[in-house]
Amino acid sequence: MNVFQAIDAAFQQPAIQFLERTASGLCSALADPMRAALTLYVLWFGILVLRGAVQEPIPEALARIIKASIITTLTLSYASYNDYVGSFFFDTLPREISAVVGGGTPASPGRFDQLLTRTNVLVEEMWRDAGWSFGLIKAAVSSVVIYVTMGLLTAYGYFTWLFAKFALALVLGLGPVFIALGLFESTRGFAQAWLAQVVNYVILQVLSIAVLAMMLTTLEGLLGTSNGAWDATASALGIVAGGTFCFGVLWNLPAMAAALASGGSWLAVRGPAAVMRATHSSTVTNIESAKASAQSFAARGRSWSGGQGWFRPHTRAVAARSMNPTIEQQQAMTNQQRG
Repeated sequence: MNVFQAIDAAFQQPAIQFLERTASGLCSALADPMRAALTLYVLWFGILVLRGAVQEPIPEALARIIKASIITTLTLSYASYNDYVGSFFFDTLPREISAVVGGGTPASPGRFDQLLTRTNVLVEEMWRDAGWSFGLIKAAVSSVVIYVTMGLLTAYGYFTWLFAKFALALVLGLGPVFIALGLFESTRGFAQAWLAQVVNYVILQVLSIAVLAMMLTTLEGLLGTSNGAWDATASALGIVAGGTFCFGVLWNLPAMAAALASGGSWLAVRGPAAVMRATHSSTVTNIESAKASAQSFAARGRSWSGGQGWFRPHTRAVAARSMNPTIEQQQAMTNQQRG
C-alpha cells in the first residue's frame, strides 16, 4: 500500500523544479543591480568613515565586510545559494531532524504509508481473533471506525507535511531577492522575515513527522499487547481517542510552528495567557477612557465658567444670596427684632 508515495511522486518534482528554476533566474537577474548596490554601499560607508560620522572598531568593520561578502556570494552565485541555503533547508535539515524525531527513519511519504499498513494489520488481527455472531458485528463496526479515523488522520497529516514542503519551495525560490535586501539596514527586516518563514516551514515538517511517529508508537503498542485476545470495542475506542488527540495536535501545528519560528510561546499566543492579556488590556483601556472622559468633562466646565471651575458660578450665586437677603427675609428679621 504505497498511496502517499504515488501522490508524492507527482508533486515532489514540480516543487524542486520551481525552486531551482526560480532561484537560478533571480541570481542571474540580480547580478548587475547587486554589483551597483554593493558599490554604492562601499562608497557611502567610505565617505562616512572619512567624514568621521562612523567610528567603528576594526573587528566590527571586518564583520561588516564579511557580511557583505557573504550576501553578495549567495545572491550572485546560484551554486553557492543552492549548496548553503536551498538544498540545506529544503532537503538536508528537515530530513536529518525528522530522522532523529521519527525514530531513526528519514522523513518520506513512506512513513504515512507505513501508518496505513500498520492500521491494516491491526484490523486483520482483530477479524482473525473475533468470535462468531456478536463478535463479528463488533469487529465490523470497530473496523469501520478505525479505518475512518486513521484514514482522516493520515490524509490530514500528509496534507500538512506536503503543504510545508511546497510552501518552503516557494519561499526558498524567492530567497536571492530577500538575501540581497539584508545588505542595507533599512531593508534588513525583509530578510529576517524571510528567514523566519523558512524556519517556520522546516519546523512544520518536523512536527508533522513527530505526530506521525506518536501514532505509529500507539499502533505498535496495541499490536504488541493483543496476545491473541482482542477486545474490538476497547481497541476501537483507543484508536479513536489517540487519533482524535493527534488530529487536534495536527490542527494546531501551523500556529505552533509559527510561534516557535518567531521565538514566542504557543500558549502565549493561543492559550490562557491570551485571555489574561486580553482582560488586562480591556481593563487598562476602560480606565484610560474614564480618565479621558473626566478630563474632558472638567475642561468643558472650566471653559463654561471662564476658567474658574465647574462649580464656581453656583458657589458665587449662593454667596450672593446670603449677602443680599430677599424682602421676605428682611421682613422676618424685622418681626423678630420687634418681638
